[in-house]
Amino acid sequence: MNHKTPQLFQHFVLTRFNVKLALGSGNKNVDPDWLRARFKMFEEDCLASITGQSRKPDHWLVFFDAKTPAEFVERIESFRKICPQFTPIFCDVFSVELATQHMRARLMPNVNWVLSTRIDSDDAINLRLFEEICRVVEVGRREFINPTQGLVVSGGKFFRKRDYANPFISLSEGADSLESVWLGQHHLLKRFGSVRQLGLKDAWFQMIHGGNVANQVRGVRVRSSSIDKAVLPASLVGRIRKDAFFGLLVDNSVFLVDRYVRSAFRFFRTKFRNMKISGRL
Repeated sequence: MNHKTPQLFQHFVLTRFNVKLALGSGNKNVDPDWLRARFKMFEEDCLASITGQSRKPDHWLVFFDAKTPAEFVERIESFRKICPQFTPIFCDVFSVELATQHMRARLMPNVNWVLSTRIDSDDAINLRLFEEICRVVEVGRREFINPTQGLVVSGGKFFRKRDYANPFISLSEGADSLESVWLGQHHLLKRFGSVRQLGLKDAWFQMIHGGNVANQVRGVRVRSSSIDKAVLPASLVGRIRKDAFFGLLVDNSVFLVDRYVRSAFRFFRTKFRNMKISGRL
């Protein structure tokens, strides 16, 4: 299809910032110190990579806790000037129903197809990602679109990996049966429909930092010269370290084995837990 006819479908980007997934789950998400660190990552990496897209989304819905302190609410409102597609939504608790409700409210009358893409508030994406995703959308064909290849970023080191159901996945679907890409956990979405793998090199950048709950360094460390800096937000370009031969050697030998062992352990632990929950054990 011709991706220059955006009236055929609308593209929504969905981000949970500090909104709770359940009531009574603590208040770390409105702690000023935590928010200052998260806002810094959001502005430098996530926001910069959305505003720099070669094809902008129609709407970027970002969900915030209703109790977010006033000093941060003012900061949030300033993002509208930087990114016209940015729409903050303040709520007590997040739900898929809430997300689809806000999506439906913004659908144009002549649109019957929707693309939704998820991105975490502390991550970033290739500046051509949305253009490439929209290019392959087929109106009338419901499917997930998964950009397979990305970079895991830890400090100034970049590790290239493939992930066939990652946190940057999109859902192309009909507006009359809108569910959004958040209808399930990203690694389980193949249960809800077919997945098309998108082969864009370095399509996403997953940040590893002290506040990560589940993410760890994975993949093979790559030379900085192999990264196309034209598709990176400026903050990431400035973070690239010079390559040291010994560092590359160690990261891709001893530490590589350690990363794969840890990854395999997490995989089987999660699989075992899911089997217990489903009653198959």
